[in-house]
Amino acid sequence: MELKYFLWRIKNGLAITIMENLSHVTVRNGLKHVDDDLPKISTAYKKFFGGAIMKCGTITMHSIIGSNRIDPSYHLSDAIWFRNLQNKLPYGNVHIKNVVEKVFLGNIFSRIFVKDKEHGIPYLSASDTVLADLNTNRFLSKKQSEKLNYLKLHKNWILITCSGTIGNVIFTNSTFEGRIATHDLIRVVPDDSKMLKGVVYAYLSSKYGYCQLTQSKFGGVVKHINADHVYDISIPLFPTPCQEEVNNLINDASKLREEANS
Repeated sequence: MELKYFLWRIKNGLAITIMENLSHVTVRNGLKHVDDDLPKISTAYKKFFGGAIMKCGTITMHSIIGSNRIDPSYHLSDAIWFRNLQNKLPYGNVHIKNVVEKVFLGNIFSRIFVKDKEHGIPYLSASDTVLADLNTNRFLSKKQSEKLNYLKLHKNWILITCSGTIGNVIFTNSTFEGRIATHDLIRVVPDDSKMLKGVVYAYLSSKYGYCQLTQSKFGGVVKHINADHVYDISIPLFPTPCQEEVNNLINDASKLREEANS
């Protein structure tokens, strides 16, 4: 195992200090290799940092082939533990794609802004969607907006930030209606006949949903997720009374937010 693969962005001094705590460091083809097993590496890391724990684990070839991912952050994600926990629940699990109308992500487009709402449509960036007041005084040209109607938001949709800061989940109310939002938002259109929208939102915005959303992130400096990642998230089929209670609470909260902004 090459040292650079289990220590991320470290300086030479740190690498040397940790290697001094390991017994089997060899040089092959000009590269330093660590031949100790993971528990010994973790102990050396913990000793250097005064008690900090290095997250490590083992994976199977089946996991790599099934995910097409070899980066540690994917295979060491808490999402794996959460899915195993879900599988032990006395309820079935279903993929998001089977309980919503659709999930989609907009295409990249250049923005032409105008000065007032007389000539434009209110525009929201991803960071604007979490604000208490959505009146940002930014308006997208009506002429351009004709080609972007599919990006207009509607009440009771679920939005997911998918670029840079990923995994923030927003439940839209009437104040979002008719506004055009950035393409950097995954839009989930619920279908109450399959699963109540409040339940889908509550799960995606929980730590269990968040871990699954962020597990499949990709990219270098700026991380991304796409609509396919959301489609494959599994959600427990909780009993109907539980689903109805959660849905009512989410709808009540949404109405209170509308009243607060009116």
